[in-house]
Amino acid sequence: MRALICLQEIYTKSEITNKLSPIDKVMAKYINKVARSDTTLVQRYVKRSSGSVRGAYLEFLNNFDLVESIIRAEREGFDGVIVNCFNDPGLHIAREIVNIPVIGVCESSIHVASILGGKIAIITNSPVHIPKLAGLIERYGVRDKMISRKPIRSCNYSFPKDYIDGIKDPCKSFIPKFEKLAKECIDDGADVIIPGCTIAELIFDKAGYNEIGNTGVIVLFPLAVAIKMAESLVDLKKSIGLSKSMAEYAPYGRRDVQLIKQARKRYGLDSRERSE
Repeated sequence: MRALICLQEIYTKSEITNKLSPIDKVMAKYINKVARSDTTLVQRYVKRSSGSVRGAYLEFLNNFDLVESIIRAEREGFDGVIVNCFNDPGLHIAREIVNIPVIGVCESSIHVASILGGKIAIITNSPVHIPKLAGLIERYGVRDKMISRKPIRSCNYSFPKDYIDGIKDPCKSFIPKFEKLAKECIDDGADVIIPGCTIAELIFDKAGYNEIGNTGVIVLFPLAVAIKMAESLVDLKKSIGLSKSMAEYAPYGRRDVQLIKQARKRYGLDSRERSE
């Protein structure tokens, strides 16, 4: 079943080109490798970016154009959207306002991890992300699936330098640094490790690294899972009409369309869109 899916980036095209060009090229190849042959994945970029989501305020600023880009994707005929950031920025806002599936990388990967193993740990790239991810764990109802001691830990990678170096040579320092921390998580009971950044899985995939040593503990690739989740939900919507709950009390349910239109008019959103 054919699917047109938007892979929504959180950066502008110029930011990607200027800072993350080597990573962007690997990302394009990777997503096409993971997706089905009848799925078209299109990378989309925001028009404005705060340059980072390391903190609530920066994420708040970034979410505005991120959500507007997702609204445009639905209007342009995309079947679904994946927000390509492990922090799931703008996810729940976008899911409320559009009727196509909107997939969060953290949400989908953590639920699949709970199927594949008993106890989960997340290794992110900065301690700044830990409070946000701790909140997502509570929101997604998976706290009892996480290891009890420090379920979210940070490798403190330098972004983007360590990632670009990791793309060039995964085994020099990027993977050893991750594995050292992963083994500490294993000592605390983890049997599934999720890298808390979709760029990290590009590096791991290049090295064929999907298990921590010979422990049997898996490294779950969150973006790959999100792509498959998006394909599945698009298929289910097309085949049997399965969609989000539209009950008024549901988290993404029916909202007052007129109020939304009036608010968008006040902010000049639709007129701005026509002029761009």
